[in-house]
Amino acid sequence: MGKNQPFSKTALLSLFERFPAYERLLIAFSGGCDSSVLLHALAALRQQQLISDNIVAIYVDHGLNEASAAWGHHCRSFSSAINIPFCSKKVDATKKRGQSPEEAARKARYAAFYEEVRAGDALITAHHADDQAETLMLQMLRGAGPKGLAAMPECTSFGKGDLLRPLLGFTRSELEQYATQHALQWLDDPSNAADRYDRNYLRQTVMPLLSSRWPALCSSLGRVAAHQAEACRLMAGLARDDFSAAKTGDCLSIKVLLTLDKDRQRNVLRYWIQSRTLCLPSAAIMVQILHTVIAAKGDRSPLLSWGGFELRRHREKLYLDKVLRPHNAAVTLLWNGEDALELPANLGVLRVRQSDGAGLKLPSLNNARFSVRFRQGGERIKPHGQVITHDLKKLFQSKAVPPWLRNRIPLVFVEDELVAVVGYWLADAFTVEHGLELFIDPALRVA
Repeated sequence: MGKNQPFSKTALLSLFERFPAYERLLIAFSGGCDSSVLLHALAALRQQQLISDNIVAIYVDHGLNEASAAWGHHCRSFSSAINIPFCSKKVDATKKRGQSPEEAARKARYAAFYEEVRAGDALITAHHADDQAETLMLQMLRGAGPKGLAAMPECTSFGKGDLLRPLLGFTRSELEQYATQHALQWLDDPSNAADRYDRNYLRQTVMPLLSSRWPALCSSLGRVAAHQAEACRLMAGLARDDFSAAKTGDCLSIKVLLTLDKDRQRNVLRYWIQSRTLCLPSAAIMVQILHTVIAAKGDRSPLLSWGGFELRRHREKLYLDKVLRPHNAAVTLLWNGEDALELPANLGVLRVRQSDGAGLKLPSLNNARFSVRFRQGGERIKPHGQVITHDLKKLFQSKAVPPWLRNRIPLVFVEDELVAVVGYWLADAFTVEHGLELFIDPALRVA
């Protein structure tokens, strides 16, 4: 773990000297031994003016135990006794389908913290070496990859600020020694004794047994996590390079991906998917991506879905987005040509603004009837600056607009004449300098 001294205020201060100077420190305070030690030590450092004097203790009431309100009162009293401002937040930790109670509580807790973190803040948790070892073991048992086996980082971005875990180098025993030395009073959550929870079972049954054989277990597992974190950084660097080479608009080039071996394909795909803040596919789905999408013949257009997202291949590109909502392309929307118009199927809002260059000139409302429609087939338009009229199908093909998006792009009509394909073409007869620009907010995602 890289630690040469037991836990103390001095040891904690040496860790904080590696972190930036934050405007505010938010302490995740449950009232348990670990967070009580953390808050007490930080309060002492603040009193000595060695760290920021802007410290706030935050207690999250999950409402899962009838004593949670009393725990909140204890945390408030503890904070008041050491002159630390206190904040209590009540959350709904009801588990959703497929969630464990632990996961539901954790997500609700961190969502509450997320709301509180501002720019220049650091959220500080009391995770220690035993927590890190348990997390690594759980990830191993779940078959996690390097990122999961890296367990918890000491410092990472969180919302508008950072998340710090300065106690990862200290054991639970060392923190308890500090608490006893300073006569701290802390809470014991009875749910921590329930071995039906995986982490509790590891803590109470598995880890003591392993530690009796390998006394340096926590330290060794901490090094494993550090090695995996280093591997993740190296993989991320390689993924960034491969992503830069394969990126084309919002897509990835199949041609470039096929120059990479399977390991690097998986690596860059994970990087791309995570950069879009989407949920990662399972190992089984990833195999399908490599073998049925990337390795498919060039004339194929395979589609894979997982977790509400879709991966498609078209014209040697990979497209990734949320599953499209059902859309009735036969709908006709009446429009006055001026006000914003909400489009169906979550396609966005059609808006109008003055154009700096060529733009649309719409006839007077008294003389024309405007409508917004969607492609049915057979539509034709003479784009601005061109001398002939084209089929819309061929124009879409020329721009490589994916087939699944073509009937979702708004078409503006005056009476029955197509005057604009929003985001693409304006009819030559209705185009003037400094006319109107039509756009969709948010815009459809196309390459």
